[in-house]
Amino acid sequence: NMALGATGDVNNAKIAGEIIGSELSSLGINTTLAPVVDVNNNANNPVIGLRSYGEDAEMVGKMASAEIEGLAEYNVIGCAKHFPGHGDTATDSHYGLPMVDKSKEELLNNELKPYQVAINQGIEMIMSAHILYPQLDDTTVYSEQTKKQEKSNRLSAFNVDVNFIIPEHQLYTGCGRWGDRERCIGERCKFRNRAAK
Repeated sequence: NMALGATGDVNNAKIAGEIIGSELSSLGINTTLAPVVDVNNNANNPVIGLRSYGEDAEMVGKMASAEIEGLAEYNVIGCAKHFPGHGDTATDSHYGLPMVDKSKEELLNNELKPYQVAINQGIEMIMSAHILYPQLDDTTVYSEQTKKQEKSNRLSAFNVDVNFIIPEHQLYTGCGRWGDRERCIGERCKFRNRAAK
């Protein structure tokens, strides 16, 4: 995505979306968990980097919307991720639990701008990040497996009406704590259901 962002031409992002959409559609796939809509605003981020369109939040939103539009040409639904933003983390969320200690106002001025652009363009799906935002929601829940206190990621401060999805690879994050795959998925689902109450 960063190569597309470097061109500064949203038409290139739309063409990329059309190519990806064409290939996925030819295989009977109608959904992709892309594009990354994170702003690349932390040089120490170990996981976003080249996956981002760049450091300009408005441009990131326009590029992502164009790619999603290209996907839609082939009836493929795009998914903007990782809401509300994974760009300003120094932890890879596949191996740990990052924390972003920013206020709602700070996020609205940067990380959330691309999502606003994508939402205005009619994005159909948004994937949430598994990142803690303590200034937005400091809710804690208790794990049935470990009996330890865990932080929730409900993000109640946003009052948004979006159905989030959690792909399988996110369910596996932290599986080493529980041992096997089935127990890990069960624990994550219990955690998610309890946090949603």
